[in-house]
Amino acid sequence: MQVWADVHFIEATIEGITGCSSRSASGESVFTVSVKGRPQVLGGTSVTGALSGSAPMYFASGDRLFVMTPDARLRDALLPTLGLSVPSCT
Repeated sequence: MQVWADVHFIEATIEGITGCSSRSASGESVFTVSVKGRPQVLGGTSVTGALSGSAPMYFASGDRLFVMTPDARLRDALLPTLGLSVPSCT
């Protein structure tokens, strides 16, 4: 079984980061990353997505890292190793 994680290195500490994941009506896993309630964009592309046939996305964050993965076990294994916590979804 292959698992993956996107690890984003953040230039400065960000407070109020959230990661929310759910299922769309068509069954895709959809997610949004926000800072202080504002969905994030980079170069005109939002940090929002859909993964057909994938599990929900799981998120973890620290002072200078943000991690996304469809595998909760991988996320949980990275928490103590990288000093991360699970951000809220609000």
